[in-house]
Amino acid sequence: MRLLGFLFLIPLLISNAAAQEGKGWLGADVVDVTKAEADKLGWDTPHGAKLGVVASGSPADKVGLRTGNIIVSIDNVEPETATEADSTISAKSPGSELRLRIMSGGRERRVRVTLAERPPVQSMQIKTSRA
Repeated sequence: MRLLGFLFLIPLLISNAAAQEGKGWLGADVVDVTKAEADKLGWDTPHGAKLGVVASGSPADKVGLRTGNIIVSIDNVEPETATEADSTISAKSPGSELRLRIMSGGRERRVRVTLAERPPVQSMQIKTSRA
């Protein structure tokens, strides 16, 4: 019975991978900024997107982005949520350059990053360094 369930899962995984083709890839997952994190930064409300896992060798890794950094703006547009930031990034094509404003260790910095095409999941390595 388990084999049957797995066989149904295979097309779903292939479909999901195909859906990611041609979309820009930063190489880091993003999560919403919490109220506590916003308070610590002196913000009235949470906004932006906090970096979670950063893939080793990814565009994010190459420009020095780390777990815990917060994306404050993408091409001068401030995402309110992680979903908004993720949608903005994945709407771009591989090879597109983004201008990011980042909060890191309580300090703001600006970086330019060139998006890549998402590699196969098996080839990604996880980087767990913190800001």
